[in-house]
Amino acid sequence: MSKIPHTTLIFATLLLFGGCDRSLNEPVSEEPPATGVAEQSPGYLRLPVNGAVTTLDPGLTEDVASIELTEQLFLALTYFNPLTYKVEPELATHWEVFDDGRRYRFYLREDVFWNDGTPVTADDVAWAIRRNFDPATQSPYAFALSVLTNASMPEEGAAVDTSALGVRAIDPYILEFELQQPISHFPILVSLWVYRPLPRHAIEQWGEDWTLPDKLISNGPYYLADWQFGRQLTLRKNPYYYDTDQVRIEEIQYLTIVDSNLGLTMYEDNELDIMGGLYLPLPRASLQTIQGDPALRAQYRALPTLCSETYAFNTRLAPMDDVRVRRAISAAIDRDLLVDIFMQGAGRPSAAFVPPLLTTEESAKGMTATSAARGSNGVGIGFNPDQARSWLSEAGYPEGKDFPPITLVHNRSEKHEKVALVVKKMLQHTLGITLEPQSLSWQDYLQAIEQPATPHLFRFGWCADYPDPYSWLSAVVEPSMAEKRLGWTDRGFNEQLKHIVPILDPLSRQQAYAQLERKLVNEETLLLPLYIQTAQYLVKPWVGNWSAVPFGGQSIKDWHLSNTLNP
Repeated sequence: MSKIPHTTLIFATLLLFGGCDRSLNEPVSEEPPATGVAEQSPGYLRLPVNGAVTTLDPGLTEDVASIELTEQLFLALTYFNPLTYKVEPELATHWEVFDDGRRYRFYLREDVFWNDGTPVTADDVAWAIRRNFDPATQSPYAFALSVLTNASMPEEGAAVDTSALGVRAIDPYILEFELQQPISHFPILVSLWVYRPLPRHAIEQWGEDWTLPDKLISNGPYYLADWQFGRQLTLRKNPYYYDTDQVRIEEIQYLTIVDSNLGLTMYEDNELDIMGGLYLPLPRASLQTIQGDPALRAQYRALPTLCSETYAFNTRLAPMDDVRVRRAISAAIDRDLLVDIFMQGAGRPSAAFVPPLLTTEESAKGMTATSAARGSNGVGIGFNPDQARSWLSEAGYPEGKDFPPITLVHNRSEKHEKVALVVKKMLQHTLGITLEPQSLSWQDYLQAIEQPATPHLFRFGWCADYPDPYSWLSAVVEPSMAEKRLGWTDRGFNEQLKHIVPILDPLSRQQAYAQLERKLVNEETLLLPLYIQTAQYLVKPWVGNWSAVPFGGQSIKDWHLSNTLNP
């Protein structure tokens, strides 16, 4: 973490938040502490699930728990390397690109079987995609299939001809996609659950019951052994998995736990092997306890996610209709101070909306070629109090004189309330302006940020489904965001974004994305990025080769267990 100057620490005191110990952010030893009695792994993996699993059907998957289970049970054409985040073949062996990115041909492995011994073929993928696109299936991620030819949605109640969709099996192990326009990141899209093959023979036999424990057919590294609804779900190593000899954890138990304090107690009592992150967040009040306990401190990990914590401006509401005011507010935020002191390192400061590439030492690699493209392009307005005051003065509010109180709305959460209070103090201290935060329930928050009632500022947190800047930038220009909340439209921006999508060269594409991001954050200043969210974990020392992928499910097939604390 960056060092904090003496003057900044004085400012922190002025904000009335006393300093917190930052030692949690220092590197931790990989060697476990000496203890009187060595704890032991029971020989299987125990993970918490924050809420009941809603479905094991990849076509219906959308919540975090179901995404995690889908990753263990069903193969995708491609997957992300957990160390590099690069897209690599999984069910596919390789792919070819034709027509400048408008047509993709995937060649499938011939040694992949469903766990009833039936071969997995290109027909299984094509059938699953057509089934998920059909409105009758009600697939929540059907929109991800809209890039295919003939994927325009019919009027409600109209018949759907899924056979015309742009996907076809050329032969049992060759699958071809035809796209409405060239898309360079299409190999990333096919890693999503809505593109995964399904056991047509099982679904046609059992209907909606096909995901029950005695009926579910899967092809991933694990199969469903038991499902006690709302309590526990057990997976076991799949003997039909093509690489089963490399899967070293024989059994995974997912325990439904909705209370983080209970989860932490179970972890301390050696009833869980991992706690935190998307599984079950650590209680925020526990960080000091973790710091003071040598064993827990050695097991603590803080890893970046692909989630941007951001405020957004209503550009139609004065004084936010003046870009100089928006820039002044952005330049008045000391993001390092916000994260290092007040959030105890539970985030990575960022003036950019798209997360930057992270280093190997930080246990994440980020997006391919992002660092070179964005690192030298000046994305984001950094902390600059003098420039902030100058912009505000140019807008007609020297030292904040005659500047009206402005409102910030966020959904209710202890963390969001704390961040909003810090931002309020920073704007008062640097610019002399008054920010009035409002904490609302989720439903009230969603209603409050719609035009024409949109406040001056509102929270806009965004987590990507895949590591490509398009997942962030496209979210901003969607009419539901741009027009209905930001009060902003720019057809030229949309056209530029469409022109970037077909660029196949990664570096050229990232540079073009960075140029558009500068327009959003620097030039138009529609967004006020604050930090990249960090996932905090506790991991037992016997969980070997552990990694945390910040999107989708975890790559448990690559992990292993040791029997004791000191293997």
